[in-house]
Amino acid sequence: MVDWKTLRPIFQLDPERAGKRWAALTPREREVAEKMAHGWTNRQIAENLKISPKTLDIHRSKVKSKLEAKTSAGVAIVFFVLKLSQNSAS
Repeated sequence: MVDWKTLRPIFQLDPERAGKRWAALTPREREVAEKMAHGWTNRQIAENLKISPKTLDIHRSKVKSKLEAKTSAGVAIVFFVLKLSQNSAS
């Protein structure tokens, strides 16, 4: 298993900073961010959450802004940095 110390230089994101950014998200934004991180399409996310594509666009925009991510890949990095740091702490 790959540990956090190995991946940290790749991501260049401290788990504490990632945690603060994640905490700034609303519960709905966290749902959207997690699905984005797992590679769900916009259509899949909107259908699963029972929201319109326009509402999803607003959530995606807010997620990227709050996480300081320019792309969905950036959202995934924040998400997985948090997951990796939580797994290595337990």
